[in-house]
Amino acid sequence: MKLIHDNVKKLDFIIGYLLFPLLILDMINGILHENKIEFIFSLSQLYKSILILLLSVRLILYPKVFQKILLYTLILFIPSITQFCFYNSDLNLLFQDTIRTSKYLIIIISFYYFKYYLVDNNSFTILWRWIKFSFWILASNLLSKLVGLGYPMYEFGNIGTRGYFIAGNEISALLIVLSAIIGYYYLVVKKDKLAFIFYGAFSFVLGLLISSKTGMLGIVLVYIAILLSVYDFSKNISKATIGKALLGISSILIIIVLFITNTSIFDRYTLFWDKLDFVTFVLSSRNLYFHETWLIIQEKYNLINYFIGVGPTQYYEWASKFVEIDMIDIFFSYGIMGVLLFFQFYGSLLKESILLSKKQEFPFGRVTLILLCFLLLLSCLSGHILNSGIAGVYIGFGFAIMFKKI
Repeated sequence: MKLIHDNVKKLDFIIGYLLFPLLILDMINGILHENKIEFIFSLSQLYKSILILLLSVRLILYPKVFQKILLYTLILFIPSITQFCFYNSDLNLLFQDTIRTSKYLIIIISFYYFKYYLVDNNSFTILWRWIKFSFWILASNLLSKLVGLGYPMYEFGNIGTRGYFIAGNEISALLIVLSAIIGYYYLVVKKDKLAFIFYGAFSFVLGLLISSKTGMLGIVLVYIAILLSVYDFSKNISKATIGKALLGISSILIIIVLFITNTSIFDRYTLFWDKLDFVTFVLSSRNLYFHETWLIIQEKYNLINYFIGVGPTQYYEWASKFVEIDMIDIFFSYGIMGVLLFFQFYGSLLKESILLSKKQEFPFGRVTLILLCFLLLLSCLSGHILNSGIAGVYIGFGFAIMFKKI
């Protein structure tokens, strides 16, 4: 521990610069994947494993936090170890579970690292540069759609774009996190309304390029929430303000409708709308996946499985798919214990963000509260949020930024 303590600034310096290539490596990983070039460990997975290891080493300086992370890790690996020791001694199962479970831990470990980094350091420069750099890497990927590059979000009709990443809803979540942090920083900290409007409008265009329901509406809802969070409701709302708000919202909705009706996404929505009821359409058939999976789970699971889970890989092999609603997938993978663990972690974050959002010296508390509420809601509708390999580190930072004092 003394060695880490004596070199903590060097370690933070190394970690700070290791953050910058994250999305570039995810791009390379996506290109290799699309060209059927795969390895046991992807380049991106290996890099993130090293980064998360360094974050964990840094957290040894906070014994209670480090012990908590070890406890979380143990609880999440109990089903995998149980399956391996008593039911299926296939090393590949253990290997796949390690990869899948580590994605859930990325947000937790990243959050604690960034929390204590921001508490211990007054400097925000390196992290701010990383966030802006990452935003423009993501933006350049999505804009490549305009010149016929990148990969479509939906193969049917060549709809939308995900740049060169292997991801779906994770791209929308990443855009929302990066854009919200940048927009909020300019509006609240820098008092730069023009920069706020620019990033809001530009991010809205990027959301349209993604063409998912989350991508198109998510940015709009988050930016509205940011504006509401800083508005002084003790003042009387003028008719002019109401008029501007209604005009702005109406204009955005008209743009979305025009965009949808003039692209292939309209055919996709029409096809699914004719076949599905409203709830199934909104959830993209995930409620049907849940019903099918639940029938299989009832046959396969015993009482112990419901309590501790069977691990994500065994669950996937039995059900042949993930439901893609995060808490349901967590329950089937890690049982009641896993659900309680995540309720405890995210519940404590919610409590802290509510408290800090009321304190002027912690202005980022409000944007963390907005991101937390929105991402948790999104995880219940679309999945791959709480276990996002691409967005995980950024989500952890978005949750931790509330501890930054101004």
